[in-house]
Amino acid sequence: MEKLFQIESVEGGPKRTIVEIGPGPISLIYKVHQNEKGDFAYDSSEESFKWQKGDVYVAVDLPPFRIQDNIGNQSENMDRLKNDFKSRLPEGVKGEIVYADGTKLPFDNETVDVIFMANVISGHIKDDFREGEHLLPPDENVISEKLGILSEANRILKTGGKVIIEETYMPAYMGIVENIIDALKTNDQWKIKEIENEDSLILELTKK
Repeated sequence: MEKLFQIESVEGGPKRTIVEIGPGPISLIYKVHQNEKGDFAYDSSEESFKWQKGDVYVAVDLPPFRIQDNIGNQSENMDRLKNDFKSRLPEGVKGEIVYADGTKLPFDNETVDVIFMANVISGHIKDDFREGEHLLPPDENVISEKLGILSEANRILKTGGKVIIEETYMPAYMGIVENIIDALKTNDQWKIKEIENEDSLILELTKK
């Protein structure tokens, strides 16, 4: 059994637990900026997400030996992310990094408030690199794994919790993204909202 990640209390307990699956160049910490009201809000959809004092942010990615990212060494990317916690996270928000499989997340049932994923649905699946070559797996393998990640997200989310999905990869994997969306629409576990954005596709899934 996977060892569960222990969320340390912050000022008597975190207001929310925010989990990001597969952080990268458009990780949540790079997508949140201070707006005119002084709120630290998600720049693609301010209504979807704002940091709150006491939040615990947990970035989850595969262990370094499991994958080589197509934009560089994954271990270096995570080190950079961790170094940026201090400058990018607002005061009162704690950052953590956890290495785990997105289909086997180390959290108890219904303990997470918000999950963020950027280019995870359209991105490569785990272990699809072989000897430095990026192999394109069959579509059915990709769809099966992505639905597995979303099923796991549903398990750890509290009722009313949200998954925010941002996709900017065009057009290579959009057929797969559309298939995932179609599958979600037949699943009564989610309330689905599509947010218009000129640069990307944003889905907001709320757990029923």
